[in-house]
Amino acid sequence: MRQVIRRSAPITILWFVCSIAYAQQIAVGQKVNIRPGMDQAELKEGIRVICRAYQLDYPVTVERVQGDWLWLGDTKYHGWIKSSAVWTTGQDIQYWTDEIRKNPIAANYLERGDAYACNGDHDLAIKDFTEVIRLAGAEPDSGVAYGNRGEIYLAKGDNQNAVKDLTEGIRRLANRPDRLYEAYRLRAIAHDKLGEKDAADKDRQEVERIKTTLASLK
Repeated sequence: MRQVIRRSAPITILWFVCSIAYAQQIAVGQKVNIRPGMDQAELKEGIRVICRAYQLDYPVTVERVQGDWLWLGDTKYHGWIKSSAVWTTGQDIQYWTDEIRKNPIAANYLERGDAYACNGDHDLAIKDFTEVIRLAGAEPDSGVAYGNRGEIYLAKGDNQNAVKDLTEGIRRLANRPDRLYEAYRLRAIAHDKLGEKDAADKDRQEVERIKTTLASLK
């Protein structure tokens, strides 16, 4: 559904805590997300690094298991990753629920909303993104939440609310071209579904403009 960039404390601490508290054998066919602090984990084929964990479009499905290694991927990348770098969507939800109990801030609700979305729990994801918007005010997290909630509305077929939320997300994310790219792309789809061809075409032009900008930054 989306690339997940996780806020993190020192990686070694998070890896140890998460591995002990949320230990569970991962099996073929399960959907997984990145563990906190493991964004830079490598997806490999042999000795070749295919990509970093954060570049995958989550959730991804485990296709093979070989010892401590999992073969997984999305529509673009496939390879082996250490099992310690990922966990199931259920574990992801439980972890962020525990974090919210300890510290009910916008950032933690945003993470759990992403986890719910990856698990297909659309109504629960909408509820968490709405809470992010309430708590974050004018902070950047609110723009991300509007964009994410708009994506969920689009998946549910609520195209009017999708356009409304994605428009607000675009307004609040003017300095985040990576997020703007996805927001314009999704809003073009919503406009198309509403029969608003001119608006959809205009958004697709923005997508191409932002794509050029992003390419120039690499």
